[in-house]
Amino acid sequence: MRVSSTTPGCQVYLGNYIREVKGKGGFIYRQRAGMCLEAQTNPDAIQPDAEKYPEFSKGQCFILRPGGKPYTMDMVMSFEIMNE
Repeated sequence: MRVSSTTPGCQVYLGNYIREVKGKGGFIYRQRAGMCLEAQTNPDAIQPDAEKYPEFSKGQCFILRPGGKPYTMDMVMSFEIMNE
């Protein structure tokens, strides 16, 4: 699996706190039954340490405001079969 994004960071959620959730067709999802990749900026990017993370001190982080400019980003996931 290859993931590409126009954002500098990626949050990985593994469902550690899910106990039992009933899904489509009655399937029961349990702890760690799936994975979610969320493309985003790095946490706490609004007030970055400019020396440690220079990319954020140059205005590459964003702040969403009501009535402001729409936020857009691109994320592409591709899969390939590897023969052994």
